[in-house]
Amino acid sequence: MLQGKLHDIELGIRGLLRGFGLKVGQVSKGRYEARVRELATGHSMLEPVTAAMLQARASLQAEYGKLHRLLLRIVKQGGTHHHVADLADPACPIDLAGLILAWRQTKIRPEIFGPRAR
Repeated sequence: MLQGKLHDIELGIRGLLRGFGLKVGQVSKGRYEARVRELATGHSMLEPVTAAMLQARASLQAEYGKLHRLLLRIVKQGGTHHHVADLADPACPIDLAGLILAWRQTKIRPEIFGPRAR
């Protein structure tokens, strides 16, 4: 879900710039922010808007990174059911518990997911 929102923000920034006749083009993820700032420089309306959107993108990337590392740590430790149940927080926008359990099922009983899951 967070990856989808990151992609949405990037597409939103591209659309905003395109409205001013500017194109980001193909850039790596590491170069994306610099390219957007480069294009927005000198545009009094674009600079503050793109800066805010880039800040939102950076925050989302940071939070996604934290969740990804947490998931990897839990899976590496074995992800016992009581640890997984601790993650089932109703306020959490991502169902980490379901994600971990599904991943563990592919390792425990891969036949239930077919040949592509292996």
